[in-house]
Amino acid sequence: MAVKQFIEIKFRPATADKATSASGPSTLKGASRVQIRKDSLIELTGSVENGRLCYIERIVPEGSATDGPAPTRREAVLWLTPDPNLGRAVAKVSRSFQEAAGLNYTDTYRIIAAESAPEAAKDVVFEEITPVDSAPPIQDKWMASWVANLKAELDILDLVFPGMVLKDITFMRQKRTFVLRSVNGLEHNDCCVVPETSCAIVTSAEAAAEAAAALLPPPDLQVAAIEGLEEQVRELNCALELLSGRFSASMGTAGLVLHGGAGTGKSTVLDRIAATGWGTVHRIRPTDKSSAIADVFKACRAQPRGLVLIDDLDKLIDKERANRSTVVNALAEGLDALSADMSNDNEKAPLVVVVAVCRDYLTSIPEELRYNGRLEWAVLLPPLDANRRRAIISALTSKTIHADARPDVVSSLSERTHAYNGRDLQKLLRRVAGLTLEKMKLGGLAGSPTPDAAVTGDPTRKPEDERDQQPSQSPPPEPPRGPAFYRDVVETALLKVRPTAMQDVNLKPPPVRWDDISGQDAVKEELRFAVGVLTMPPDDLAEHIGAPPKGFLLYGPPGCSKTMTAQAVATECGLNFFAVKGAELLNMYVGESERQVRDLFARARAAAPSMIFFDEIDSIAGSRKGFGDGSSSSSGGSGLNVLTTLLNEMDGFEDLRGVLVLAATNRPQSLDPAIMRPGRFDEIVYVPPPDAAARESILRRALAPRRLAPGTDFARLVALSEGNSGAEVVGACRNAGKLSLRRRQKLREGGGDDGYEGISMQDLETSIASQRKLITADMLQAYADWERQFR
Repeated sequence: MAVKQFIEIKFRPATADKATSASGPSTLKGASRVQIRKDSLIELTGSVENGRLCYIERIVPEGSATDGPAPTRREAVLWLTPDPNLGRAVAKVSRSFQEAAGLNYTDTYRIIAAESAPEAAKDVVFEEITPVDSAPPIQDKWMASWVANLKAELDILDLVFPGMVLKDITFMRQKRTFVLRSVNGLEHNDCCVVPETSCAIVTSAEAAAEAAAALLPPPDLQVAAIEGLEEQVRELNCALELLSGRFSASMGTAGLVLHGGAGTGKSTVLDRIAATGWGTVHRIRPTDKSSAIADVFKACRAQPRGLVLIDDLDKLIDKERANRSTVVNALAEGLDALSADMSNDNEKAPLVVVVAVCRDYLTSIPEELRYNGRLEWAVLLPPLDANRRRAIISALTSKTIHADARPDVVSSLSERTHAYNGRDLQKLLRRVAGLTLEKMKLGGLAGSPTPDAAVTGDPTRKPEDERDQQPSQSPPPEPPRGPAFYRDVVETALLKVRPTAMQDVNLKPPPVRWDDISGQDAVKEELRFAVGVLTMPPDDLAEHIGAPPKGFLLYGPPGCSKTMTAQAVATECGLNFFAVKGAELLNMYVGESERQVRDLFARARAAAPSMIFFDEIDSIAGSRKGFGDGSSSSSGGSGLNVLTTLLNEMDGFEDLRGVLVLAATNRPQSLDPAIMRPGRFDEIVYVPPPDAAARESILRRALAPRRLAPGTDFARLVALSEGNSGAEVVGACRNAGKLSLRRRQKLREGGGDDGYEGISMQDLETSIASQRKLITADMLQAYADWERQFR
């Protein structure tokens, strides 16, 4: 006979077996048996063996109302009926199971045989339902005795199921009634009683539900994939899986740290961990005192599973906090207690995972909290790369930029928002939306758009009630669809919204173009190539030069456009620009100068591709006295420490990827030899005094907006300015203007300036002749001698 997948039957009442326990008579043994005919049992199971698990489902007739919850599938066990006259389409069940399962005698049900026997009942939760007027609530001191009596009642039963009612359970002359609410945390199963079955009593349906939920297998403590952070999420989920499992005792630690710069998604990931529902969430906030921290750890250890989440750990244990040591001790003691719970190899010990968030694992967290068993595991969330920026920008512009223009705008913004974090991008795109709406209004394209129109980017959209009030008003035209409409909007927004990583540094150097620098063609070409290398494909670099040069030193006489060259690099190349004068980094407080150097490089790394420009670098990288002969330093301990920090940052253990260091000095001879070796300043570029063509260009640029008298002889002026720096030539033009202005004032005082023609040739010749020349032959020879050491 072929085995059927199911049979369809109707239920009829059956009489359960009799049994007696110490607390009174019971008729519950075999109460969850579904009694069927022998041929039906063989059809379902292929044998006449009793005790096979089965599922009961109510069949909903076609065309009947289906409102309300779907029919519940209940578990039961198949049993051969002792009734020889039972029909094929009939099955018998006990009244207690029929009431518990909500079965009726008019509906048709489907019985499906399972492949296995019923599971063992490990945890059973009862609720007392004794009427209040029959017995007072159970006192805590007697609860264990009532639990023991219930356990004794269960020991004579073969199967238990949610909804089973145990009546007349007696202790100390009191009779009480209990209903079984859940078995192994579930409310529709049928399980075998075993010696290891444990009982619990709750006093309300809500408490029973909570107890049942506590017994359910927890959801996985795993975070869903985040676009752009796939590798980091995999690492995080691996750590969470190890820390949240029963084999976590072998890990010896309860905590991990998410660290990364501002806006990298740390708090977002932390919230996703909390939303997993794996355990009760306890949060430690930056303002919490040590006593509150101790209470959090105590509370989470009193529950089966718990998550301790610490956002802004940096602020919680800030070095400026008065009670920092006590807060650190409270965290250490709480983490140690959790590790001790795990190491006891107690299956009933609570499972607790601690996740903290900070900026930098090594610098933010004191060493005593990074010991084994404390915050040992760290996962770095890197700054947004182009792909993650593109995904964020695409999502945030879906309703603010026309679909036809969005791909171009998204691509442009994602490539030009280096160093922008998630919050920066949100702020930037809000500004883009505002500027777009403003441009539409000024251009007469938007009329008076509603907020909804501004959000969707569709100015023709109006609320229904507004249409009703103004039926005759024609909708304003649709804004331009092409990317050209948004180009200046994006440029303006980028100027107004700067990345957080580059606040309080020189972000806006004077806009200098390569064409603004007269001459110096070799210098321009060298620096153009250096910047281009930063964005070259890695394969091209590997085939030709390997690692790109990371440091360029501009040296030469003062006033020869070294600083202007750095400004042109920042303007033309679109790099995030960090500019600092060397002397600005020197601080009277011990260690502060070194910290500023480290912070500067850290921010440049976070904002890569970027450029750091050190003007007057000789003030912090001066040669150590007696270099190589064991003499003491002439720069003092502070200067030596700053130099050492600078050397380590430029060529230390941490890669300076995507960061170009540009420095300028008038005194290269004073630099420490260690900073000149390859791997630090790879390229040394001499910026000479301007030649004749460069001086002519400087003169023409400087005098172009001025009022010049006829007869200006530029060739003569170029010859007279031989040996002057570019700054001196510009200064001479300015002084010539002063001479001309004084002459005009005297003419006015004498009655009129009708004969005044402007800055004369004589003014210019006098000014150039009187201009002091700072560049000497000895200075140029010293540069040549120094250069020969490195060529």
